[in-house]
Amino acid sequence: MDKLHRQWLMLTQIPPAPRKIDCATMEEILREAGYQVSRRTIQRDLMKLAASEVFPLIYDDSSTPYGWSWAKDGALFNIPSMGPHTALTLLLADRYLAGMLPPSTRASLQPYIENAGKVLDKLSGTDLRTWPKKVRVAPRNFPLQPPEFKTEVLEAVFEAVLREQKLALRYRRRNETMAREYGEINPLGLVFVDTLIYLVGTVGSHDTPLQFLLHRMEEATILPQGAVIPAGFTLKGYLDKGEFSYPTGEGIIRLKALFVKEEAAYLFETRFPGELKLEETEEGMVLLEAEVEDSYHLRRWLMGFGAGVEVLEPEVLRDDFREMAKQLRRIYNRR
Repeated sequence: MDKLHRQWLMLTQIPPAPRKIDCATMEEILREAGYQVSRRTIQRDLMKLAASEVFPLIYDDSSTPYGWSWAKDGALFNIPSMGPHTALTLLLADRYLAGMLPPSTRASLQPYIENAGKVLDKLSGTDLRTWPKKVRVAPRNFPLQPPEFKTEVLEAVFEAVLREQKLALRYRRRNETMAREYGEINPLGLVFVDTLIYLVGTVGSHDTPLQFLLHRMEEATILPQGAVIPAGFTLKGYLDKGEFSYPTGEGIIRLKALFVKEEAAYLFETRFPGELKLEETEEGMVLLEAEVEDSYHLRRWLMGFGAGVEVLEPEVLRDDFREMAKQLRRIYNRR
């Protein structure tokens, strides 16, 4: 049984041609799974599996490192065969999650994605076949075109995060035309904000995480050293502290705002964080009271309502919106 399981594991690690896996890499994978086998044994097992003509395997010795692949026509070999529910899940995952996966993972999944499409195309008399055409994700905000990423940069950064290895970057900061050299970045994770991708990482021996936008990276090189992760750091904890909502430093405030009813109708269906009170007033407005951290994210959300909201409290926030209204009045009265 152990030999059968080991060979099964080996088969699952083989990529479709033209990609290949060498026996050294396979040995490392098997060792991590608890199997202590030599490369000679691995090579012998693969040769037997290929000779059986059951498994469409090919051995590429045209360039080093030599390695094994699934033959092009056999790249969709599946045990067990892919069912319609699995196929549907793969297609939707490819549509909405592909950008969050390491490039190596996306490449290895591509044959299965293609097979998933074929599986659904062959279905008849079932709603699953047309389900991908019946669901879409619509942005609430005005959709912007994603920035251009350098493919080699994206691949290096994703791989460094995956392997927890240091990076060297040439990075252009905001409002700067020349890139700066960062000789040693410890990647801690990736954060996706709409069409933007941020690398969270520390510089050198510093423990304070910084944010680097991938589209501003002109060059990224994976270093052989392992990344140093600050004690107790988690990406979830980093976000929970409000790092991507950009706190103003005022801390938790008691927000009190008056909305035009039509503008705030969805607030009765989507709970506001820290909500204490949400009610219609006698004047036909909607009053929201909440304890929430004062942040630029909150302010941009309020600004999105334009004249459909009046900030009542706290006074410092009301003063900021009053000053903003004065500036807008001056701008629009120029002509």
